[in-house]
Amino acid sequence: MNRNSTIKAKNYIAEERDSRFWWLCFCGLIGGIFLAAGFVYAAGLHFDALERGAKNVEMRQKREQLKTDRQRLLLTRETALSPAQLEKQAHKIGMQGLTASQIAKVSETRTGTAESALNNDAGKSKAFVKSDKTEMDAKQSQKTAKR
Repeated sequence: MNRNSTIKAKNYIAEERDSRFWWLCFCGLIGGIFLAAGFVYAAGLHFDALERGAKNVEMRQKREQLKTDRQRLLLTRETALSPAQLEKQAHKIGMQGLTASQIAKVSETRTGTAESALNNDAGKSKAFVKSDKTEMDAKQSQKTAKR
C-alpha cells in the first residue's frame, strides 16, 4: 500500500499555468465580441434596406398616382378651355354673341369709322359681351306675352 500512496503523491505535483492560455482566452473573447457586433450591425443595415425599399415602392406608387391625376387635370382644363365649352358657359351666364352693328360701334370708337370694321368680317367673330338686364327683361316679357 505504501507503493500506491507514493504514486498518488507524484500526481499532485503543482503544474505551472501557461500565461499564453489566458492571453488566448482574452483574444478569443474580444474576437467573439467583435463578431457578434458585426452581425448586429449587418442586421441593422439589412432592416434599414428593407425599410427604404418599402418606402421607395410607396413613393413610386404615389408618383404614378400624381402623374395620372396631373394628366386628368390637364385634360379637364383643356376640355374646359375649348371654344365650344367657353361658348356654352358664356351662354349660361347670359352673354350673347356680338352682332356686326355692335362690332361696328366698338371699332368706331377706336378707329373712328364704322365701315372699316364691317369690312373685316366682324360678323364671324365669336366674341361675347355681357347682355344688359333691360334686354333680358325685354326678351322675358316677350316670351310671357306670347304665352
